Amino acid sequence: MWGWWTRPPLRKPHRSWMNLVERFCRDLTEDAVRDGSFASVAELVRAIEGYLAERTLTPKRYVWKAAGRDILLKINRARAAAGRIVRSGTPPDR
Repeated sequence: MWGWWTRPPLRKPHRSWMNLVERFCRDLTEDAVRDGSFASVAELVRAIEGYLAERTLTPKRYVWKAAGRDILLKINRARAAAGRIVRSGTPPDR
């Protein structure tokens, strides 16, 4: 599994991107799906499409709150860890 996950061109999705996807799914669930009782799949689809249409009308810009220096330090740590993985062929201990 580890070899497949790290082999080019397949890479792990960038964590910040995954966080946004997870947040979107959470918002969709909380705002459009969880409280609803749907008689059919078509009704559920309409609820999701309505949520997406409303969200598109009032978009909210994502504001990055991390400091640039902290981001660069994290990138450097990740590159160092990746170098250790490539050289050893095994994932690091957690």
